[in-house]
Amino acid sequence: MKTEAAKLSKSQRKKTAQEARKERNGRLVKVILAGCLACLIFLPLGILAGYFSYTWEREDIAQVEQEAVPVPQAKPDNFVPDLGHLVMLLPGQLEGMDLAVMNLECAEGLPGNENLNIPAALDELDAWAEHVREETERNLHRFREHPEESYNSESYWRAAMMITVLQQDYGVHYNLERMRDLSMTHGEDVFITGLLGPLREGTCSSMPVLYVVIGRRLGYPLHLVCANGHYFARWETKDGKVRFNMEATAKGLTCESDDYYKGWPYPLSKDELDSGVYLRSLTSAEELAECLEMRGWVLDALQRMPEAEVCYAEAHALMPNNPVHRGWLILAGGKEDMMARGLLNPNDPNNPFRYKQPPPYVPAPDLTDDQKYVIHDETANQ
Repeated sequence: MKTEAAKLSKSQRKKTAQEARKERNGRLVKVILAGCLACLIFLPLGILAGYFSYTWEREDIAQVEQEAVPVPQAKPDNFVPDLGHLVMLLPGQLEGMDLAVMNLECAEGLPGNENLNIPAALDELDAWAEHVREETERNLHRFREHPEESYNSESYWRAAMMITVLQQDYGVHYNLERMRDLSMTHGEDVFITGLLGPLREGTCSSMPVLYVVIGRRLGYPLHLVCANGHYFARWETKDGKVRFNMEATAKGLTCESDDYYKGWPYPLSKDELDSGVYLRSLTSAEELAECLEMRGWVLDALQRMPEAEVCYAEAHALMPNNPVHRGWLILAGGKEDMMARGLLNPNDPNNPFRYKQPPPYVPAPDLTDDQKYVIHDETANQ
């Protein structure tokens, strides 16, 4: 190569160098153009890929945040969650859930509820609430004319009107037969299905639920409350300015004090009072826990122990500070073990789990009228 280059003249060597330089510059321009074209093609694709990756990551983060901080579950108007869906929700997601839905779902498939049509039952409850609303507005002038007859409390008057309409127009009443036979095999008396049925009968586990369900449809701040072996309803506003208990098994409206329920129908021990379970308004998750316990009672009485244990366990998970749910679960496990060994004969007097009538209700505590019958309404004279 050096020999051939030496043979070229000076002008020829200069021309050859210029051509080589042009060729290198041409290749450089092609490389630059190719790089620019690649940037134009792949840079937008990279930006898009990065954006979607970030979006997906944010969606995952949002989902984790939602699970960590429960929010009320959005419910379309035509959506009725089944029991399996309800027990999968977090406690915060149950807030605002219709108590009627939770109660009816727990009743489905049990004796006395074989033909339960939940959407139809919900429609009937809506119709009852609308009738109560119409009667309340039609008779509101009675309170306006004589408020002193209702402790000057419109809240008290509305609650009394609601119960009066349900009892007089629909025939809702307590099933006195359950005072004699307390067997939990009568599922229709445990849940509100018996009150919606042709006999319109219920018990202390169903009547307060019905009043709460109807009252909430009317916009009333009603809540379910536990006593020892008993349930009642409570009107309680968020600010605490209006608060009174509603004994659901009485004729008309009876408002007993918390002191009354500390001794009736069964006394509450100091440990039970300190547990924070009794004599306070329940949350929606705790209301579902109580409905699950009711379902467990019926399954337990039918000796369907594995199903009963699931109900007690789910109730305990929703309300872990309630020792009753845990107690029922432990007893159900013992019964199932005895059944597996053929030792659980319901007719054997030596069977420790043989059904026995509970002790009779203790007499009502000796309280003054002011202690027993309490209406708290700070807005009564406004």
